[in-house]
Amino acid sequence: MRLLIVSCLGASPSIAAGQALAERMDRYLTELHLGGQLTGSVGVSERGEVLLAKGYGFADAEHEVSNTPQTRFRIGSMTKQFTAMAILILQEQGKLKVSDTLGMHLSGIPRTWEGLTIHQLLTHTSGLMHSWKLPGFEATMMVPASLDDVLKRFYEQPLVFKPGEGFGDSGLGYFVL
Repeated sequence: MRLLIVSCLGASPSIAAGQALAERMDRYLTELHLGGQLTGSVGVSERGEVLLAKGYGFADAEHEVSNTPQTRFRIGSMTKQFTAMAILILQEQGKLKVSDTLGMHLSGIPRTWEGLTIHQLLTHTSGLMHSWKLPGFEATMMVPASLDDVLKRFYEQPLVFKPGEGFGDSGLGYFVL
């Protein structure tokens, strides 16, 4: 397991109870780590109070670099669910509709993207290619760049299929979202 997210909800415990809970969680997670079932970083907070922030195992076993609460992980597609929820919250707030076209919210995008809907991006039916299909993407994906610069790398790429008439996983679509 590379990433574990723990959320504690409910009544706020006293400081002593919070510390006891953190100790129990740490013992449990240490057992998982020692049993070869967990490597990663864990952060647990409740109502703004950090109960546990600790790394377990190595971020890079070859070089014996330990995980810490500050370790950065390449989590890729795991963020799609949070992006989708953010879009739905914006819709609930009346700031957009999933039926809106990209042209309503973004300027300077290719003509072929203007009519794509937010819904199509959310459901991988937009026809936008998957990011990994862009020649040279792997070599440049970790190079610091602005959002606009990253998107421009894809502007000249043709749609993979006519929007709404196919399905194809598109990390690019979620990047646009």
